[in-house]
Amino acid sequence: MSKGAYAEEIMRSSSISEAQFELMKIGEVAAMLRVTRQAIWAMRKKGEFPEPITALSSKQPRWIKAEILDWIKQRARLRDEQVAKDRVAAML
Repeated sequence: MSKGAYAEEIMRSSSISEAQFELMKIGEVAAMLRVTRQAIWAMRKKGEFPEPITALSSKQPRWIKAEILDWIKQRARLRDEQVAKDRVAAML
């Protein structure tokens, strides 16, 4: 089985869509989040950001788009929880 056929089979058998499986360079991630590359590395170093992988065709780190999108959703949930707590505290 060729590499391409193998990757397609993995995509079909998993819940990850092709768009989510996309690998992003650090500049693309920084642009998506509107932060600097240095900010991404700082968050990663503190354990506050998804770890990159090393792409097979390159030694450059890449991030899986689905993980970045999940990270954004998680931060939005945390924000919403904090807003709700603040509203309850304000009512007391």
